[in-house]
Formats: sequence, structure tokens, C-alpha cells
Amino acid sequence: MVNVLDCLPYTSWSPSSKEHPLPSHIQRSFVSTPNGNLELLICAPKHTSSKATPLIFIHGGFGSASVWIDWMSYLYEYDYNGTIYAYSARGHGASYPVSFYPMVYCTTLDDFASDLATTVHHITSQLEDGKEPILVAHSAGGALVQYALANRMVSGSALCLVGSIPHFGGYDAFWNWTKMDPWMHARSLPLGFHPKCALVHPQLVHRALFSDKYPIEKVKEFMTWMAPYESFGWATGVNGSFWKWLTGKNEWLDPLKILKSVNGWERPGDRVCVMVGSHDVPMDLKVARRQAGEFREVARAMEFQASAEQERETREEDIPGVDSESMERVRLVIVQGAGHHVQNDIQQAAGAEALRRWIEQL
Repeated sequence: MVNVLDCLPYTSWSPSSKEHPLPSHIQRSFVSTPNGNLELLICAPKHTSSKATPLIFIHGGFGSASVWIDWMSYLYEYDYNGTIYAYSARGHGASYPVSFYPMVYCTTLDDFASDLATTVHHITSQLEDGKEPILVAHSAGGALVQYALANRMVSGSALCLVGSIPHFGGYDAFWNWTKMDPWMHARSLPLGFHPKCALVHPQLVHRALFSDKYPIEKVKEFMTWMAPYESFGWATGVNGSFWKWLTGKNEWLDPLKILKSVNGWERPGDRVCVMVGSHDVPMDLKVARRQAGEFREVARAMEFQASAEQERETREEDIPGVDSESMERVRLVIVQGAGHHVQNDIQQAAGAEALRRWIEQL
């Protein structure tokens, strides 16, 4: 158990805007919204191609655009020909700061979905030929992008969910977290019900987000770029029905509505990728397999299917440390040994390569 007094140095009630240092191939820009500017990281390719599809990375709770720097750099070094973007939602990264009470108690899931939609539309308005981006989202950001897709706020040419809260809601993740850290709720009382009580100490962050072998010093560095607090509206807005969850029939979003906002089903390739670390505690393998399985059921029944010739699977060389299976245009990828933050863990290169292979087959 972590001593509450040891958590106080990592607890903040003040807003902040943090500009993470960037490698030379990634530039920082901003997207204007009625409330303030949103951070947008842009990685232009070494060699452009009119056929290449842009990528948009979406972070999860307490994250920012900077959590994607490693994967953006990996794709850049492997000469991906499309422009790669990552944005920070309000109150995260270098986006405009939001004070404690308005962020924690007054900022809703729809507010964050509005940030996402504004950013996607800003990017797509600059594209030619009506090209739609590939959307890659992590954790609560995965829930956010599925919500936006289901409500036709955004659309994309393909969807990759990394350690994502599933379309049937986040209660499984919260239950897994509670089993891992049963003192979390008791800790929240002396910390004034601060939304960061589950991630308020390096030991807690290490156990919840990373594999055992991830260095604790790197966890402390990771924490310096985390948002100081999070919105309860985002956290609770992605859960679905509590009573249905208790009966084992939890649901939140209609997967058909999500997949209908992912275009290109008439073309070959897996349009959806569900990626998870084998040691992900909140989003465990059971959750990921159900997520992929229900997407496959919907994809099988959808009106626009590729021809039998297009459906034929192509063999790929195995990626060391990665298990992958493809059915009904939905790919399930398991990164062995990785924790919840696959894109930042010591196995991040294996996850990035699995992402690159998925993109290449589209």
C-alpha cells in the first residue's frame, strides 16, 4: 500500500500547459477552438505520396499528444509516406489549460468529442480528394473516438484501438483496476477525491500502466507530462449501464454505428485493429477478445463486404513478441509482455511494427 503522504508531492490542483520536447522531424502547431487552442503535433514524411493516408493519434486519460512520439518516430524512420498527427485535448499537454473545478466537474464527454471532431475536421479540410484519416486511439481515447464515430461526429478510413475501453463500456476496466489497487477508493478520501488518486504515485503508475521490467525512473519522467487532473465526465461517460454490467450484459455503444463510420469496407484489408498488451491490467485479454469478437460479428453482417478474392488472407512474417489473428476484416494484436501503455512500454517497437504492418495491408 502506498502512503497517502507520499502521494502529496504528485498531487496538483493547478492548471498547467506542458510543451514536451520534440525531435526535429515533429513540429508543434495548434488548432483554434472557441475555448482555446489545442496542441497538434505534425510529422511530415520524408517522401510524400498522394496515395498515402494520414494518421491521427488520440491519447487517453491523463495523456497528451506526446505519448505518441515514439510511434510517430518509428513510422517516420520506416518511411511512412503519409503525414502523422497527434493532438492533445483541452487541459492536456500544451493545449489550453482548464482550472480544477471546471475540468473535473463541468467538462463532459461531449466536450472532449468536440475537441476531437474539431481537430479531425481541421486536418481533413486540408486534404485533397476527400481523403479520410486512419484513426489510432488509446485507452479512454479509444472510447472517445468510438463515441464520436457512433454519433457521426467523425469518420475514418480505418480504426486501430490500443488498450481501448471497449464499445460495451468501461466497468470491466474499473473493476480490474479495483482488484489491482483495492486501496484506491480509500486513498481518494484524504486526497479530497482528487481524480488522480489511482495514478498519484510512481509505484501506482508503474503497476497500472507498464510492465514489471519498465524502469521506475522512466515512470517518474512519464509522470511529469501527465495532466494534473482529469474530467469525471470523460471517465464516467464511457461506462454504459451499471445494472446491465452487473448481470453480465453490459453495453454502451452500438458497434454497428461505429463500424458504419469507418469507410472502405469494399476495399481489401482489415479495417479494424484491436491491439492490447498481454500484461495490460485495466483492459485485459478477456476484454480485448470480446471487443474484437463483437466487431467481427457486426463486420460479417455488414452490407458492404469485400469480394471473396479480397477476403483471402495474406501471410506476413511473424513479428517477434507479437501474436496476431485476423478474421472478418478485424485484426486482434497481442503484444507480449506489454502493459497498458503499449506505445510507451519497453515493447513499444513491437507494437509500432504491428501497427505499421496493419497500415500497409490497408
